[in-house]
Amino acid sequence: MFFYTLEVLGTILFAISGALSACRKNYDLSSVIVIAFIAGNGGGTMRDLLIGATPVFWIEQPAYIIISALAALSVFLIAEKVDFSRLSFLIADAIGLGIFAIAGAEKTLLMHLPGIVAVIMGVLTAVGGGAIRDMLCGDMPLIFKPEIYATAALAGASIFVVFYLFLPDHRIASIACATTVILIRLGTIRYGWTIPTFATIRGWLKFNHKKP
Repeated sequence: MFFYTLEVLGTILFAISGALSACRKNYDLSSVIVIAFIAGNGGGTMRDLLIGATPVFWIEQPAYIIISALAALSVFLIAEKVDFSRLSFLIADAIGLGIFAIAGAEKTLLMHLPGIVAVIMGVLTAVGGGAIRDMLCGDMPLIFKPEIYATAALAGASIFVVFYLFLPDHRIASIACATTVILIRLGTIRYGWTIPTFATIRGWLKFNHKKP
């Protein structure tokens, strides 16, 4: 029940982020609902297909479809009355990222797959839906930007798997994972933390090479 609640909350948050992104592009209601559904369920769909958990979760539990649609409809109806800033989108995305890193890793471990696979599935679940959301809205996916995004999910999923395997209370693993991901993302939003790009590293190497 605990993990189901987390996954539902993550779906709502990512569906909201998808709806916000679509509303900013002035898409119609049907497009907003589709993008919200993909944002909320895309990563989990890819995870289930890869680990063989078929039919995928939203086919077995259609409540996820309804949850995504209701979240999209709510955002669509109040978007003109409430001035949603990009910060609102990023915060919803950050919390959803942490929750989905938990959900992806935990479901993979329950399938008795190796820990390293659970980490990868945690990251995929966390970033997959958001990446598709951004592409459908004509934006560069956050995972391709220098800001810390997928790395935050990687750190959180790794912590989750280690704690899950060695601590009896799995809720501690969830709290540690979510806290790690959310704090990294909020720090990135607030302070502009980035990961060095290829050009940055090449420039640094050239600079040091020229030093006498």
